[in-house]
Amino acid sequence: MTRDKAVEFLTAQLLGHLAVIDGDEPYVSPISYVVADGTLFFRTRPGRRLEALKVNPRLCIETSLVDDDAGMWASVCAWGNAEIVEDSVVGGDVVSMLLDKYADASEPVLSYSRGPNLGTEAAIVAVPLDEVTGRVSGSELGTHIRPGRL
Repeated sequence: MTRDKAVEFLTAQLLGHLAVIDGDEPYVSPISYVVADGTLFFRTRPGRRLEALKVNPRLCIETSLVDDDAGMWASVCAWGNAEIVEDSVVGGDVVSMLLDKYADASEPVLSYSRGPNLGTEAAIVAVPLDEVTGRVSGSELGTHIRPGRL
């Protein structure tokens, strides 16, 4: 997959998996995110992933899509260094983009996103995308294969 196609795929997906280094071990958690102008943004509340990023800002984000009926899959990984967004205008823009992207999501997600915890404690994280790679099923074998099956 070309970088442009990988970024397009990353931009379109709803769920990503954020991998950080917390002390001596990896830690992976799901995230909602948006991509704009070559930068991935997400919002996070205080906790393990935010504390880990403050110590070591290097991260990886993975997203994938599986079509079990067709036996096809696609996956993209993106790497970069996290930067905490201090500019409240940029932060507000990111929250607006997140709400727009997830406007069609299920009601519980929207209720949580628009709830009273939307602002004060949360941090907006920007990740300029250093490297983005993607693969699709069968890219090396010439035939589609289901994940985990050769």
